[in-house]
Amino acid sequence: MKNKPKIILITLFLALAKLSLAQTVQEEIEFDIPKTLFFTDEKIWIRTSINSLGNIAESQVLYAELIDEKSRSWALGKIPLENGKALNYLGLDSKIPSGNYLLRVYTRISANDPTGNGIKQRLVTVLNPSLPPRSTSEGEVDFKVSSSSNTLVKSSYSANQNIELDLPSEEIESIHVSVMNPYLEGREGELNSQDIYQTINPEIFVPELFGHIVHGKLIGAEIDTTQTYFLSAHGEKSALFTDRPDLDGNLFFDLGGFRHWDHLLIQVEEGTAIPDLEIVSPGPKTTFKTGFSIPELVIHPEDAKWLEELKMASALEPYYNQEYRYDSIPVVTGFVADQTYLLDDYTRFETVETVIKEYVPGVAIRRRDKLKEFRLLNNPANSMFDSNPLMMVDALPVFNSDMLANFNPKFFKKLEVLNREFYLNDRTYAGVINFSSYENNFGLFPVPDQVLYLDYPGVNPFISFEGDFAQKSVIDTRSPDFRSVLYWEEDVSGKKVEFSTSNMKGIYELVIQFKDKNKSPITETLKVD
Repeated sequence: MKNKPKIILITLFLALAKLSLAQTVQEEIEFDIPKTLFFTDEKIWIRTSINSLGNIAESQVLYAELIDEKSRSWALGKIPLENGKALNYLGLDSKIPSGNYLLRVYTRISANDPTGNGIKQRLVTVLNPSLPPRSTSEGEVDFKVSSSSNTLVKSSYSANQNIELDLPSEEIESIHVSVMNPYLEGREGELNSQDIYQTINPEIFVPELFGHIVHGKLIGAEIDTTQTYFLSAHGEKSALFTDRPDLDGNLFFDLGGFRHWDHLLIQVEEGTAIPDLEIVSPGPKTTFKTGFSIPELVIHPEDAKWLEELKMASALEPYYNQEYRYDSIPVVTGFVADQTYLLDDYTRFETVETVIKEYVPGVAIRRRDKLKEFRLLNNPANSMFDSNPLMMVDALPVFNSDMLANFNPKFFKKLEVLNREFYLNDRTYAGVINFSSYENNFGLFPVPDQVLYLDYPGVNPFISFEGDFAQKSVIDTRSPDFRSVLYWEEDVSGKKVEFSTSNMKGIYELVIQFKDKNKSPITETLKVD
């Protein structure tokens, strides 16, 4: 007799060992960004390194979050970690109002540190032409080159000029040359959590040792801990996950190595009405100290021309040498079918019921209380099951067998059938039938009203660069060069640092961070005419 198929996401002993380690070891985060002034629809590029007592961090996902002066979250990015490192981004959409924000990064392990040392942050400016900031003619914005004498760069360069730096002898953590931000009042450096937060309340400790975990919480309802909740993640591919709530109404769906999806669908077994449910952010709940404030963003009418040029530069700054990797760790997201039918190889019929009757011998249609149900042959027992199987369309569980039987499968590409008991966590099903559509859009099968839809994008792809991050394009020399970041690299000690200015005129800043955190960064300004 064949072994009964099961979905096994992790090995129990490995999971317990890693969980014990994660509970006792904190993660230390170092992060850097190439500039602090952005437009919506740009990316905030983030370079991160995470370690745990000198070893590679256990976490697989880093979170980058943008919050305002009232601690409201405006953007949350999920960044994949590879050996504790990442060069990735937080996307800025058009719903974010113009303003100064706090950009903070953390993992679910590091954020559990009640002192806040596991959260690293700094201020950034976001400009949205559709939601502009307050404008005033009072005062002035400092676009001037610093009066202090530079030692590493000249005070002025022409456009498209090559520059070579003679670096100091100390060990350098990172160096960047980018457009100056005149709107943060000189507060671009990293901020200490203990200096800015009055309270830090971490969420439930849920280390992400394999991938992203979706944390849901039932609200204001009597909690039935025996009820199964189904979460299906959908994008280019789809996958199904399940959990049951604990006594406090918490649900944890471990998506493991499944990384890339566009939206989530949650429903309760048998398709019953879903109680009120919220998705809990992975970040800690914080309040700011009364002495800390994020400066208000105020622009001046005379800034308009420069901002228009900067906006054009953001649109023409594609970084030609990016390579996106959308690979996911192989995970069991379904089952090994006993029979697979490519429906285009057979005569097309107008209902699923007719398809089943005509050429799927291991499945029968029965009527019960005038409604159609599916009955699968149980191959190991050589008998028929007496209840519906687990029915799915693109990994979306279907609980209305009559609707599925009467549906026109013209947009279904494939049918998979499992003719034996199927174990999904602690549930047992009378086999499985799963339809896959051409476009992974359920083949126009209607999604039930009881399903909770969540616009909840997945983990970013891995990104690699050929050559330097901000190097001038050599692929299409006819394209205009309006880079606002001229150079951004780490670990450059002993290396030759060369870069070129772009056609974007204005004031730029050179910032050098040292590995010795007791040594103040070097900041010099230069003008590009």
